[in-house]
Amino acid sequence: MARWNLVGEDMIDHTPRNETIRVTTGNAFDLVGERKQTNFRVDTGDKWLDESFENQITQSQTGAGGISRG
Repeated sequence: MARWNLVGEDMIDHTPRNETIRVTTGNAFDLVGERKQTNFRVDTGDKWLDESFENQITQSQTGAGGISRG
């Protein structure tokens, strides 16, 4: 299972299910992300690949602040 650290924030407006989002990174020091692949399909004959991920973001330190939704 891959682990990654976020290095900033971006505002994410309401996003319909199964739509793509883009997050721009900046500076952050106490958020940790965990990424788990939930689906992977390849069709070499038709030359396509489909994959899905589940991402979990947690705050690695306690104290003021927190993770909020814009």
